[in-house]
Amino acid sequence: MSDHGSTSPRKTRWQAVLVYLSLLVAAVAIFGRTTGFDFVYYDDPDYVTRNAVVRDGLSARGLLWALTATEASNWHPLTWVSHMLDVELFGLDAGAHHGTSVALHVINAWLLFALLRRTTGALWPSAAVAALFAVHPAHVESVAWVAERKDVLSTLFFLAALLAYAAWARQRGWGRYLLVTALFALGLLAKPMVVTLPAVMLLFDYWPLGRAVATPAGRELRRLLVEKLPWFAMAGAASAMTLAAQHAGGSLAATDLVPLAHRLANAVVSYVRYLGMLFWPTSLSVLYPHPNLAGGTPWTPWQVGLAGGALAVLTALAFHAGTPRRFVPFGWLWYLITLGPVIGVVQVGQQALADRYTYVPFIGPFVVIAWGAAEVFSRGRWRSRGVRTAVAAAALSGLVVLSVVSWRQVGRWRDTIALFEHALAVSAPAPVALTNLGAALAEQGRLDEAIARHRQALEIDPDDLRALNNLGLALQLAGRLEEAIASYRRALALAPDRVTARHNLATALRDAGFVDEAIVQYRQVLLLEPDAIGTHRALAEALRRAGRHEEAADHEARGR
Repeated sequence: MSDHGSTSPRKTRWQAVLVYLSLLVAAVAIFGRTTGFDFVYYDDPDYVTRNAVVRDGLSARGLLWALTATEASNWHPLTWVSHMLDVELFGLDAGAHHGTSVALHVINAWLLFALLRRTTGALWPSAAVAALFAVHPAHVESVAWVAERKDVLSTLFFLAALLAYAAWARQRGWGRYLLVTALFALGLLAKPMVVTLPAVMLLFDYWPLGRAVATPAGRELRRLLVEKLPWFAMAGAASAMTLAAQHAGGSLAATDLVPLAHRLANAVVSYVRYLGMLFWPTSLSVLYPHPNLAGGTPWTPWQVGLAGGALAVLTALAFHAGTPRRFVPFGWLWYLITLGPVIGVVQVGQQALADRYTYVPFIGPFVVIAWGAAEVFSRGRWRSRGVRTAVAAAALSGLVVLSVVSWRQVGRWRDTIALFEHALAVSAPAPVALTNLGAALAEQGRLDEAIARHRQALEIDPDDLRALNNLGLALQLAGRLEEAIASYRRALALAPDRVTARHNLATALRDAGFVDEAIVQYRQVLLLEPDAIGTHRALAEALRRAGRHEEAADHEARGR
């Protein structure tokens, strides 16, 4: 569908400028308030506030570390560099870090509009997709959470690579091919979820580029696959790196706890739940407990069967519509494919699904909605000026409603307490949500409330290491050292190499007067992390209390 011919080129250009400005205004109106928000106590410490390398800003040491680090169970060097650059420019000003994510989100909305408009020639459907992308409530998490910088950053390169691919498909050349390759590589270095890009390119070959022309021997499809082999190889390498990083970081532990059959069942149900989130984005949460992990409720066979049947019917309808309306299977397959890496067949973390995983996948259904509506209202009596005006007003009203819901959802991210109190209000209680809320309450000195939240988490999962450690910290701050020591010992009985719990145990022992045992525990920490500056300093203090001043001076020097 093209707008050309019915509208002058000059008017079309001004309409496009209006779309770009509208996307900017809408995104800033919804997300701009995050520039007044703080970091949250959920991954933000790992990515920024307590990450010693990132806190140093840009440096040769930092760049080398970024290339090899598997911190936060991910390998994404470019994302680390992005956070380092923010620290270099703005220090630890949380508002500025949020501002960078908002700016990237605006650019992504612009890129999406440009991509669809250039490949289809349809201005208003392209604008509708970009608008839905810019304001949908499910995308709040990706933009308002500093630790999810990887989402907005990787998507920028994902969309830019598709734009470059469309240009290469029109006019071949090694320079353009290398540009696509470079942009894809940058996307992989920001977040490996973009491994689906070569498959999405095949979708663009089908529609709207029209390169996938059926031949009896399938020669065209083979040619399209062969030209993408280097990109599929890059995707495979990035996937291997990601699995290695997640294994090293312990994020794949849930895969061992949840049998494959249960993971597949949750994947089927999650595909349908995401569609519910698309059309009715209420009760959004930072955490949805996995049905087969602590805090979750297992799916029944009829729920899994109903979800599987719904997916089968939708897939059949999409392909049935495909001959005259290629945008339908395009959008549906986009959704299925781009969600694939995070649908939970390989279980990473404790969530059943996550708002952030919709950032790219929802583009597919948005395309189906926008082009489907455009086709309906371009026929017969639907083409009258009155009807078109009414449709435009209804569409704008829908976008306004989504914007209001998003604006409210953004407010949940103003601080850790608001974020997790809302999560506990709208979803089943999970140890992660409870203990993160408890940690935030402890930082505000609300120790009794914090202790209660940590104990509630341990009622759900008595072996939750983070809850045991955080409970120990809260008890320690409350002066209840014997209880704190017991909590740390419980954590270490489950995971003897847990450095944080052992360091905290040593400090509690020192403060309780058991200095000799504290020294032993600090030395155990240094066996695991020889360069832990804070532990050297703490050990020096314990040695001084024991009267071992020469040893204390040595560790004090190593702690500088």
